Amino acid sequence: MNRWIGIGLLAAGVLGLAAFTKDTLQLGNPPQNQTYEHHWELPAGAMKQLDIQSDYEIAVQFVPSPDGQDHVTLKGAVISSIRQQLARSHLQGDALQLNLGRQQQRWQLVKPRVQPHVQYITVQLAQPDSLQLANFRLSSAQTNLNHVQAKQIRVQSGSGRIKAQQLDGNTELTTSSGDISIHTWNGSKLNLHSGSGQLQIGTANGHVYTSTGSGALQIDQLGGDANIASHSGNVKLMLTGSHDIDVHVRSANIHIDADSTFAGTYQAYVANEQTERSQTSAAGSAHIDAYSDSGQVTIKYDE
Repeated sequence: MNRWIGIGLLAAGVLGLAAFTKDTLQLGNPPQNQTYEHHWELPAGAMKQLDIQSDYEIAVQFVPSPDGQDHVTLKGAVISSIRQQLARSHLQGDALQLNLGRQQQRWQLVKPRVQPHVQYITVQLAQPDSLQLANFRLSSAQTNLNHVQAKQIRVQSGSGRIKAQQLDGNTELTTSSGDISIHTWNGSKLNLHSGSGQLQIGTANGHVYTSTGSGALQIDQLGGDANIASHSGNVKLMLTGSHDIDVHVRSANIHIDADSTFAGTYQAYVANEQTERSQTSAAGSAHIDAYSDSGQVTIKYDE
């Protein structure tokens, strides 16, 4: 009798340990996603802040309002608990906060996983310049932004890629290892930070600040000042007009092309060669300073 009791207790202990391990370590497949669609209709200009946190990939698009009201439409497929979170979401003060992430319980050693699925978010504003802050926070999924306009645009991502078609407003994009690509940006200040991701910008009109670890940076058309810092990622810039450019890299190469409208001074310095080259083009106060500890520095300009 004692033997069977012992076997029963052992079996119960094994089953309990398996269930505990599955819940705390999140082993096995995550729960199934369910399709949904949510719509928020708001008075014109009432929403000043849009804050979205997501464990899923998101695709955000801003389009004009069809009826003089502000609208936010969200559709895709998520697990049931997130659907319930969204159903309870509403405008609080002047902020709409949408949570597309699973909550980690205290007994869970890791955050619960979700099955991949793109969530589509459409924002329709009656007054395009009424939004003060568009804030997006993702862990490892990709962020896609199209024609996003706000006084301040912020994206924080862990390992997920950030891909933007057009951004209008002061912008800050941060990733640990994901790539960042922007087709067109207009604003006063653009801040890009990446540990090891590549940074690719088509057109940037405004002051650009970037810092990277090992990821390369390329800007195809830079129409503003720039402060660039990189550890081992190469830097390539194509300039339009006269602007102040400061580039400092550790063990990487710098290549800068300036067009014929640039008026100011050029200075290239390579520390390990103890060489410095300076030159002045047409009279002007703009400057290009390029500094590398151990790489090559090339500055070209059209006369």
